[in-house]
Amino acid sequence: MDGGVRALNVASSAAAGEVRSEVKLRLAELGLSGISDDVVLIISELVTNATQYGSGREIP
Repeated sequence: MDGGVRALNVASSAAAGEVRSEVKLRLAELGLSGISDDVVLIISELVTNATQYGSGREIP
């Protein structure tokens, strides 16, 4: 694990799925698999809302 954060294109229709996979992987690497269902649900909702209601412009 590199500990870094990477940007994802949330304008993509596949963004929520990509983020769910990434979050599950990171939580497993950190030994936090026990909370992954709750965290994945919250992250998925946030990404879906960003995709649906965001303006699509990049945040610097």
